[in-house]
Amino acid sequence: MMRKLILLGMILFMSFPSFSQRGKSAVVQIPNFDAELYQGLKWRNIGPYRGGRSNAVSGVPNNDQVFFVGYTGGGLW
Repeated sequence: MMRKLILLGMILFMSFPSFSQRGKSAVVQIPNFDAELYQGLKWRNIGPYRGGRSNAVSGVPNNDQVFFVGYTGGGLW
């Protein structure tokens, strides 16, 4: 019984928020980009017309027109 109380006390002691990273604020820098660089891009769907999650996506290094997608519902496109 004493061991359980000591263990509970240690867990509670270690979970106090006073040991968190207070006083250290991270500075997030938003990268600058040139909007004119992306103006010529036109977006289109190049994959199969189906929804859902994918497990893996892989392309062929020497051929930018070939890629493979594995879906959670089955199938390799």
